[in-house]
Amino acid sequence: MKIKDKKYLKFVHSSISMFILGLASCSVTGQELPKKQLFPKDYNLWGTLQPLRISDGGKWVSYNMHYESQQDTIFVKNSSGTIHYSFPKGSNGHFGGDNIFGCLQSDSSLHLTNLNNGISEIIQNVIRYDFSTNGDYLLTLVSESDNQKQLIIRRDGKIIETISGITNYVWNDKKDSILYATTVGDKSAIGTICISKNLKKRIILENSENSFLQLTWQHNGKSVSFFKAKGTTAHDENQICYYNLASKKLHTLSASTAENFPDNIIIDSGYELPITISDDGSKVFFGIKNHEIQDQKKGIDTVEIWNATDKWLYPVKKKIDDWKHSPKLAVWWPESGAFRQISTIAQPWVMLTGNQEYAIVANPGTYLPQYTFTGDMDYYIINLKNGKQELLLKKQSSESMHMGISPDGRYINYYREGDWWVYDIARKNHTNITQKLRNTWDTTDNDSANAVMVYGNPGWSKDSKNVLLYDAFDLWAISSDGSVSKRLTDGRQRNIRFTIDASEFGNNVLGNYSGRSASSCDLSAKLLIEAFDFYGCSTGYFSWSTPTGLHPLAFNDSSIDKLIKARNSQSFVYQEQTYDRSPKMVIKTSEKARATTLVESNTQQKNYYWGKAEMIHYTNSFNKPLNGALFYPANYDPKIKYPMVVYIYEKVSRNIHSYVNPSLQNVTGFNITNLTTKGYLVLLPDITYESINPGLSATDCVSAAVKTVVDKGLVDPKKIGLAGHSFGGYETNFIITQTDIFAAAVSGSGVSDIISAYFSVGPITGIADIWRYENQQFRMGKSFYDNQEAYYRNSPIVHAAKITTPLLSWTGNKDKIIRWEQSMEFYLALSRLQKKHIMLVYPEMDHVPSDPLQQTDLTKRVEQWFDFFLKNEPASSWITEGFD
Repeated sequence: MKIKDKKYLKFVHSSISMFILGLASCSVTGQELPKKQLFPKDYNLWGTLQPLRISDGGKWVSYNMHYESQQDTIFVKNSSGTIHYSFPKGSNGHFGGDNIFGCLQSDSSLHLTNLNNGISEIIQNVIRYDFSTNGDYLLTLVSESDNQKQLIIRRDGKIIETISGITNYVWNDKKDSILYATTVGDKSAIGTICISKNLKKRIILENSENSFLQLTWQHNGKSVSFFKAKGTTAHDENQICYYNLASKKLHTLSASTAENFPDNIIIDSGYELPITISDDGSKVFFGIKNHEIQDQKKGIDTVEIWNATDKWLYPVKKKIDDWKHSPKLAVWWPESGAFRQISTIAQPWVMLTGNQEYAIVANPGTYLPQYTFTGDMDYYIINLKNGKQELLLKKQSSESMHMGISPDGRYINYYREGDWWVYDIARKNHTNITQKLRNTWDTTDNDSANAVMVYGNPGWSKDSKNVLLYDAFDLWAISSDGSVSKRLTDGRQRNIRFTIDASEFGNNVLGNYSGRSASSCDLSAKLLIEAFDFYGCSTGYFSWSTPTGLHPLAFNDSSIDKLIKARNSQSFVYQEQTYDRSPKMVIKTSEKARATTLVESNTQQKNYYWGKAEMIHYTNSFNKPLNGALFYPANYDPKIKYPMVVYIYEKVSRNIHSYVNPSLQNVTGFNITNLTTKGYLVLLPDITYESINPGLSATDCVSAAVKTVVDKGLVDPKKIGLAGHSFGGYETNFIITQTDIFAAAVSGSGVSDIISAYFSVGPITGIADIWRYENQQFRMGKSFYDNQEAYYRNSPIVHAAKITTPLLSWTGNKDKIIRWEQSMEFYLALSRLQKKHIMLVYPEMDHVPSDPLQQTDLTKRVEQWFDFFLKNEPASSWITEGFD
C-alpha cells in the first residue's frame, strides 16, 4: 500500500533497547558487572512480552510489552532483527499484507506505517479499522461530527468509497466482502461490497424505515441474513430477512404474515439464539419467544417458596421459569417459506448436526435432582424436513466433551460407559468404535473419585471418515464404523502428551447453540501438534503428517507456546521461557531452519541475583510417582539451609518453566520470584487423590514432597511455610490440622467446613454445591448421609484443635465461588481455641482481588507473615499484636 500525506516515522534499529528497558539483547564485553539484590523498588523494570502477529510473508513480527504502570508499547521487528519500530501506548495492531502495519492510539488515531521505508500516515477519529485479506484495501470506521459513523475504503492510500451513517459491518469468511447497515435520519439501508482486486459497486439489498440487526454471512459467502426491526430489542414488528447474492432475491419472514407461525410467538432479535445460515444456504436458524409482556416491576417477593419436591432449587426455578420465556430455536426455508419450531419448553436444549439437516434436543431437568454439575439427559433427534422426532440416547451425560458431530452431518459420536460410540443417522444404528482397544479414554484411572472427564475428542477428519480421539498420551483416528483404528502419535513411549493445536480447526465453525460445533481438520495435510512432557513438564510443538509422522518444531527443556504461523510462507514465531530465562520471541523461516531469537525481554535480569528451578520426583504412601517444582533462592549458597514456602493446589509442578516477573500485584498474594530473591526456597508439589480422602491425600503427598527436599539438605526443617488458594486454601486448612511440620501457613478463600459447604447454594450457579463434594474436586464419591465419617474425617474445622501452625487467612466478602463465611467459620473456631490466627477480609472483593491496591496489600501481608515466622524478621504491629 502506498501511503499519502507523508509523515516520517523514525527508523529504530537495535538501539531501541534504550527506549524500553532491557527489551533487546546486546553483547557484553569486558568484565561482567557485579550482580545486586532485587528489591521491590526495582519491580517496575519488569514487563511481560506478548507475541502478537506475523506478517503474511513472514518478513515482520509484532509484539507487545506490558508493564504494570500501563505504559505499554507495541513493537514491530523484521525477521532478520535489524529494524525496529515502536508504537507507545498502541493497541489493536495489524499487518496489511507484508509491508504495512497499523495500530490505534489512545487519542483514537490510526497510525499506518510502511515498514519498508518508514513513511507513516495518521488518520484521526478511527473507531475501528480492517485490512482486506490481501492487505490491498484499508477500511476505517470514523466518527463524524453529527455522532454518526462513516466507513471509508482506501486502496494505495486513495479514498475510493465512502459510506455515511454506518451502524455495523461484518466480513465474510474470506474477508473479501462486507455486509453493512446504515441509518441516516429516519432511513436505513443494508448492502454489500465485494472488496477484491477490482472493487465492485455497492449493492443495496433493501431500504427501510426499520433498523437492521445481526448481520450474518453464510460460510461460503453466497447469502446473507439479518433482522429488520424498529428498535434494538425483540418486539412484534421484527422480521428476518434472507438475501441470495446469486439470484439477487430477498426473502422476508414476519410472524404476522407466515402461514404456520405459532400464535402469541414473535421473532426474537436478541443474541441468545443468534442467526445462522445452513452451510448449503437453504435454511436460516433464529430465535423465537413468547409474546407475553414481562412484568417489569422489580421488588422483593412477599415470600420465596422452597419446596423440597421441586426439581430446581428456587433461584434457578425463578430464573428459568420452566423455560417459558426463554427464546426457542426455529428454522425457516426462505425459498419455500416453510417454517418450523425446533426447541420447545419441554426440550429447550438444542444443537444441530454437521449439515444442519437434523437437530438434537433435550431437557436438562429430566433426571433432577442430580448432584453433578452436568447431569444426564435424554437426547432426541429431529428430522427438520418432516419434524419427526426419535429417541437418540437415554440417560446420557450432558458433559459437552462427551458428544460431538461429524462435519458432513452423517454421524453423532458420544462417550458412554468407558467407550466411544458413533451413531449413523441414516442407518439409525449405534457402534462401539473403541471396544476392541484396551485404552482408557477418561481420567478415572488417574483420578477415580473425580467426575468422569474424557481426555478429549477434538473433532473429526475433514472427510468425516474418522473420529479424532485422545487417550492420556496420544491422538487416535478411528473410522466411523470402528473397523480401523490408528494411533497417530507415540506419546506413551516418550511420556509426552500430544494434542492438535487449536489453530488447525480454523475459526469458520458454525455456532451450535447448546452443544459443540462440528470441528474438523485435514489429516492429509501437515498438522501443528502441541506437546507436554509429563516428567519434566516441558511444552512445545511438533508437526505431524501421514508420510513422516511427528517432527519436532520447537521442543526443549523449557516452556514453548504462542506459536503463530505466517499465512503465505513457512515462517513461524513462538515464545520460549524458563524460570531463570525471561520470555523470548523466536523465529524460524521453515521447520528445518535454525531458530533465531528476535526479542529477549527483561534483559536487566542479568544485573540481579536470580533463582533457578529443578524438578524433584517423589512418591506418596501408595507409591504413586509425583513431580514437584523446586525453585532455589537467588545467589544460592549450598552451605546454607534456607526457609521454604510450599504452594499447593492439585498439579502445580507444570509451572516449573514459567518465568515470574517480580511484582506486588498478585491475585493470590504469592509470587515465586519475590520469595526466591528474598532468600526462600519455593516448592510446588503435585497431589494425587484417593477416593473419599481429599484432605488426607493432600497431607500425604505434600508431606512426602517436603521430606524429599529436607532429605536433600537444602532447607531448615523448622522454617517451612505452606500456602494455597481456593481448593489449595482448603488443603492448607486441612493439612495444618494433621501435621506440625509447617511453621506458618496462608490460606486464601478456602473451605474450612466440608459439611456446611456441602449444604450451600452456589451464588453463580444457583444450584446446590453438593456436586462439588460428591463427584468433583473434593472427590468424596458419596453423599454426606452415605459416608458421614469420611466427611468429618476430611473437614478442617473438625480437627482445628490440633493446629499448632500460625495461620493467616484471607477472603473477599463478595466471593461468588467459595462463600467468605467459610473463612469466618474457621476464624471463629481458631479464636475459640485460642490459636494463632489472623483473617483478612477485603471489601467488595470476589474470589481473587482485581484491584491493584488490594493485590499489593495482600502480597505485602503474605510476605510479611512468612518473613516474621520463617526468617525471624521484625514484623508490623498487625501481626505481633496478641502474639507472644
